[in-house]
Amino acid sequence: MPWTPSSGRKARCRSTSWWLRTVKKSWGRPTFRVIVDQYEERLRTCEGVFFPMNLQDTMGDIELNLGVKGILYFEMEAIGGDWGGPSRSEIHGSYKAVVDSPVWRLIHALSSLTSVDGNTILVPGYYDDVRPPTAEEQRLINGVIGNWNEDKERELLGVARWISGATGKEAIFRFLYDPTLNIDGIWGGYTGLGVKTILPRELYRHSGCRFLAVIKNNANGIGLRDIGPILDPMDEVYGLAVARVDEVLALREVGVKKPIVLMAHASRDEAELLVREGVRLSLYVPC
Repeated sequence: MPWTPSSGRKARCRSTSWWLRTVKKSWGRPTFRVIVDQYEERLRTCEGVFFPMNLQDTMGDIELNLGVKGILYFEMEAIGGDWGGPSRSEIHGSYKAVVDSPVWRLIHALSSLTSVDGNTILVPGYYDDVRPPTAEEQRLINGVIGNWNEDKERELLGVARWISGATGKEAIFRFLYDPTLNIDGIWGGYTGLGVKTILPRELYRHSGCRFLAVIKNNANGIGLRDIGPILDPMDEVYGLAVARVDEVLALREVGVKKPIVLMAHASRDEAELLVREGVRLSLYVPC
């Protein structure tokens, strides 16, 4: 029975709860979508979502968040094709004089989404349905402000200042209620050491991450032959990684087409077979 401070008494509550668990909240787990799709109709009957996230600050004080903002992840890509740009693979950078660049196209598209400093979202209607805090929420936030050490917070984050020099109540309200449009990752072209004179065929921008799904040891007991076909069509999953040659072959047998990485040793004969199967081998150094 939960404790209710307002009355000083214990109260009984009856509810039906559905528990969906993900390992790390900052990773957009591709398999989480499978679970949500499977139980979508039941989840639609829920009146709310409980997001348990208890924290402890540097002074030892415990915090319990009462909610979080919703998140929408999406990916934007610019790829050469009939419109222009390289259509099959990267080409030498000297051809930029006569060939369109997918990289520049996406960069300019991204720059149109926000103000020059990246802090004001310019997408029409983006702020239209932002709800201000209720009177109860304002009361709770006012109670937090007195105990919030924003200098210590910035020090822990390695941040010199908040946007526009905001402080105190303004900073907290922005953090809790302002919508954001963030770039979580962007990649394309040559990303190794030194330089390479190329005109890339494609550029990707992520609001999440593309994953190399590690499903070694029979997908940790879940079933490699079951999990592989589920992950294979997901755009978020770049490829699969396993620890045994037989696991590689099993994935190909059930129709997995994505790149597979073998995180273990393979003999010369095995390596030749795996290369024919499009498997990427790892550098293996015995201990």
